[in-house]
Amino acid sequence: MFHQVNIGLHVFAGTIALILGALSIAFNRRPKVHRKLGKWFLYFLSVVVATGFLGWVLFRSDPFLLMLTVLSGYEGFAGYRIITMKEKPPASLDVSLAIVALLIGVVYVSQLSATKAAMSPVVVRSTLVALMIVTIYDILKYFFIIWRRIARLRSSPELPYRDVKC
Repeated sequence: MFHQVNIGLHVFAGTIALILGALSIAFNRRPKVHRKLGKWFLYFLSVVVATGFLGWVLFRSDPFLLMLTVLSGYEGFAGYRIITMKEKPPASLDVSLAIVALLIGVVYVSQLSATKAAMSPVVVRSTLVALMIVTIYDILKYFFIIWRRIARLRSSPELPYRDVKC
């Protein structure tokens, strides 16, 4: 019974999230409506991710379903962080979660070679590539920003020790 309720809630929240996401894109020229729709989209996406993870833990531990849950959850989290942080550089929390999501994808690949996937190989590979592209981009962006800060500090004329090698 609980499994059917979880699936029903997952499908309902996913359907609403898809509709809200499309509407949010459609209303991008009306900031107040766009923001409100985007907020509701994230709420429903959170329900989708939570029910997906719960379903994976309790009912069907297919690694592909976990990867889909991680991809959706990470995308929602990263999008939310980008919007709330505006022009601030990414924090260590951002890169830590990107690394965790990437590691889950890598573990999935090793698991996939040990067992056959229940899904089509094209779907599995494209989902894994999407997860890896997004997380590697976020990780590189974090380290690039740190590298730029260090370079800026080294070239700063007011620092007396700028010629010191690290």
